[in-house]
Amino acid sequence: MKVKSISRYSILIAAIIFNLSAISMASEINKSPIITVPVLKDAHIFADFTDTLPAVVNYYTLATKEQIITYYSQQFGKPISQQNTQNYLTLLYQQEQKMIRIVLSQQENQRQVDIIIESNKS
Repeated sequence: MKVKSISRYSILIAAIIFNLSAISMASEINKSPIITVPVLKDAHIFADFTDTLPAVVNYYTLATKEQIITYYSQQFGKPISQQNTQNYLTLLYQQEQKMIRIVLSQQENQRQVDIIIESNKS
């Protein structure tokens, strides 16, 4: 009888330990850092996907194109490229192991800012 009760408790304890370690491992996996994406003070964010790379933030602002360029140049340094295509201006920045693409477009009386941050690891 004593052998059976010890065996039952051993199995129960092993099952509890297994479940606790599985929960601990799952919580470690879900601790991916949120990517911080700077936005202008008056940003009206309509999309925010910053839990993994590639990270994307889209917002509207009343700031001028020049104010937006100045703001992101202060945040990320001088853009490595700047390209005008039709109604869009695309700025490309490199910071650490990340490529940051900012696309500006006119939307009626405001500007839409689309920010895409990708890993630059090959």
